[in-house]
Amino acid sequence: MTDLREQIRSLLADDQTEAAIDTLMQWAKTRYAELYDQCVLLRSRWEKIEEESALGLISREDAMRQTNQVNAGLLALMAGLEPANRSASVNTPSALPPRRRLYLALASLFAGLALLGGYALGWFKFDKKTPEKTDTTTAAATVRMPDGASVTIVEDGQEVTYDVQDARLEKLSAANNRLSLRLLCSPMLSPRRPMNFWAASFRFHPADGSAALAPSNDLNLIAESHASTEGQLQFVLPAEVKGGTLTIKFVEKEEGIALNW
Repeated sequence: MTDLREQIRSLLADDQTEAAIDTLMQWAKTRYAELYDQCVLLRSRWEKIEEESALGLISREDAMRQTNQVNAGLLALMAGLEPANRSASVNTPSALPPRRRLYLALASLFAGLALLGGYALGWFKFDKKTPEKTDTTTAAATVRMPDGASVTIVEDGQEVTYDVQDARLEKLSAANNRLSLRLLCSPMLSPRRPMNFWAASFRFHPADGSAALAPSNDLNLIAESHASTEGQLQFVLPAEVKGGTLTIKFVEKEEGIALNW
């Protein structure tokens, strides 16, 4: 079982999702009927992603995000299986039987997929917290990015690109505006590993020279290497601020994107 786990993890690390699913399917075919059925569903979902991506029905970023969800589902299924060669000392009375662990893993996977599907279809709505009560939803100004909306930072042979997909300035009150940025974080790390995509890496420096501002929302995501992860970043700014620079820090290096309105 340990060899199977390592084999599947290795295939996923090499972006071979189809081969990883097929490997677990072959192993489960004569052992766990429930696990085999779930592998069939995951493979069907992966094939749909590939088909929609080839037809241009979904973006590259959406295809990567959905493939990562399939990979996570595959790892969740494996987590419900007991290793084949467990020692007697580990098999304590409190340990769950293999089939019970499998059921729990399947239940968690079903719940996660149902939540994701319901959110995509609009069945659920999640209210995002705002730093202040918004008294109007009208845009305060149009945000411009004269120096481009993308920056690539290279440090110690590691590379990450941040793209500003959308920028909006909304009026919160007579004294404050809210700057909302939709970002894509695309790391290219060697060896391949995930990195933090979080608020601590960002600051907004107003053009008037006043103190730099930290994000007002709690951006806290994990960005996989050789993939793109989308996140929302927000800043509450004094109404008199008319632009500035979004700075991004990666390791010890810092780059900026100019934003004006």
